[in-house]
Amino acid sequence: MTESFIVCENLVKIYKVADLEVVALQGLDLAVAPGERLGIVGASGSGKSTLVEDVLVKSLRSGKPVGCNEIECNLKPVLVDQSPIGKNPRSTPATYTKLSDVIRDHYSDRTKLTAEPTGTVVPAFGS
Repeated sequence: MTESFIVCENLVKIYKVADLEVVALQGLDLAVAPGERLGIVGASGSGKSTLVEDVLVKSLRSGKPVGCNEIECNLKPVLVDQSPIGKNPRSTPATYTKLSDVIRDHYSDRTKLTAEPTGTVVPAFGS
């Protein structure tokens, strides 16, 4: 494994709710090297929020590993609430402040991918 600033090995996170144990994360291995970008995707209930909020954000805020093996970073995490602002579920803080546009543009620039009007993702040639 190369030198990483976040390392999780065989991460397990279990919550107790009354007499019930809920496995939120089981056997997760993760290594993020300096300069890498990380996107966390998965099905509903797969542990995305647990990983981000209970492991990565807590570790970054405290400056020491919380639920992970190693963390070496001085970044300040910022969580953006994705609850709808109004009646439209797409009207979230990230869309309202154009944060989604910034992330999408950055990703497009880095990957040289662009979306055609049909929604098909194609490489951007000549960039």
